[in-house]
Amino acid sequence: MIEIKKFQFDSKTLHQALGFYRFGSNWPVVYILLDDRQLPATRRAYVGKSQYIQKRAAQHFRDEERRKLSLIYVVGDEDFHASATEDIESWLIRYLSGHQPRLVLLNRNKGIVDADYFDRQRYKAKMPTIWQYLQNLGVVCQNLEEIENSDLFKYSPYKALTEEQLGIVESICQDLKQHPASGRAHLIQGQPGTGKTVLASCLLKRLKDDADARNQNIKIGLVAPNRRLRESLKDVVGGLDGFHMNMVMSPYEVVSDYYDLLIVDEAHLLGRPVAQARIGHFRKTSEKLGLDPLKATQLDWVQHSSKYQVLLYDEEQAVRPANIRSGQIQSIRSRHHLNKQCRILGGQSYVDYVTNILNDRSPDKQSFGDYAFHLCNRLEDMVSIIQDKETILGLSRILAGWSWPWRISDKSTSRSIHIGSMKLAYRSYHDNVKRLDENGRLVDVTAEVDSIHAVQGYDLNYAGVIIGPDLCYDPHGLETRAVKSNYYDIKGKSSLTNESELDTYIKRIYRVLLTRAVYGTYVYICDPRLRRHWRQFF
Repeated sequence: MIEIKKFQFDSKTLHQALGFYRFGSNWPVVYILLDDRQLPATRRAYVGKSQYIQKRAAQHFRDEERRKLSLIYVVGDEDFHASATEDIESWLIRYLSGHQPRLVLLNRNKGIVDADYFDRQRYKAKMPTIWQYLQNLGVVCQNLEEIENSDLFKYSPYKALTEEQLGIVESICQDLKQHPASGRAHLIQGQPGTGKTVLASCLLKRLKDDADARNQNIKIGLVAPNRRLRESLKDVVGGLDGFHMNMVMSPYEVVSDYYDLLIVDEAHLLGRPVAQARIGHFRKTSEKLGLDPLKATQLDWVQHSSKYQVLLYDEEQAVRPANIRSGQIQSIRSRHHLNKQCRILGGQSYVDYVTNILNDRSPDKQSFGDYAFHLCNRLEDMVSIIQDKETILGLSRILAGWSWPWRISDKSTSRSIHIGSMKLAYRSYHDNVKRLDENGRLVDVTAEVDSIHAVQGYDLNYAGVIIGPDLCYDPHGLETRAVKSNYYDIKGKSSLTNESELDTYIKRIYRVLLTRAVYGTYVYICDPRLRRHWRQFF
């Protein structure tokens, strides 16, 4: 039976109380060291496991940093064994790293792997009980469900990695150790939901931790072209011990310094000098670096400003002509591939299925187990479903392509989407995907529609996707095609060389939207012919 005992973390306790504790010697336990003397927003903590907690605690007390912690909570159980405590330790680290108010974890990260062992489900069932006990003791205040929906949890560098992810991390770390002067670039390719952002976060922490352990002064940065994702990553990185928010940058910010290593998440969104709203600033930045202002891309900026580069990339998520082309990364020879689907309950087969539908490859009808994939005949029905999902589970959103005009100066009532009797406010990337009211609570977002630029790179629990009038079905040519006059992203269609490019970008946008949700996707299609065509796939 689970029990959690609280002790003062001082020399007297280490020599007396822990020594007499029934799980204090020769029994596996998990423990949390916590500084309870600081303000809640700056509490520091360390999570560990040990067979000999008294001896291990004494080792921590000799560490200058950990000696500042004031309490130790020991999690014990007569059923514990080494594999169970290792699993519970990694589970606690993951959830504490996503907790609000922030707990600054002092743990290094050598790569947590989601490993199986005998009777694991019985021990996993104990974990919510452990969390409830910690809530009762005042160690934590958030529920597990609240943490799971947070960006801090989703992009934490303490997330459990797949063997595939960990293998890539180990390979890159080993290469940097063996070839410190080579200046290689690494390309990590992966489709939606294969864990690229988590890998970027884990790699950043792992490399800095390794450098700190060797007393090396290494300058590392994480580049995120997507503004919304960049803000989330700043929050994640800013709460790590020894890290700071300005390690996360836009492509424009990297050029002011030189780095040993730059990790670029969503590298497919790096820009090139066409259709840029800030084209003058773009070209001046290239000139400042001594690069050709008419040809240099933001990838060139990254390479010019760092010795090593790690790029996380998916060509099929480049959704504007201003994004770099695949040919511009061909020179990168060191390549890694992420294949395991980590986000979507429907697995990689679901991603392949919607990709084939969008590209008129007419796949045989499939179902995806517990993953909900439904076509709605009425928009009202889809919105009602998403409202119910938001109430029960949270993080459920209505999404749409850029099929309606966006004007920043407009009020929400005048930028509404009108479909039948429904009016929905359309939000672009200028708004936060998670809006709070004056009391810090999430507003009702299910009466609003998020654009591609608000959700790209994010996980949702459920998504309701409106396929707008920018896609239609031609029954004569038996093909799905773009309708340029119904596509309102100015940057998305300027500088296009032919209509087939527009088809490609709009279909990529819907592929991104259809692969955001963990548990299910509901679809409403504006064009009646396209809706009839899609009905055969549900």
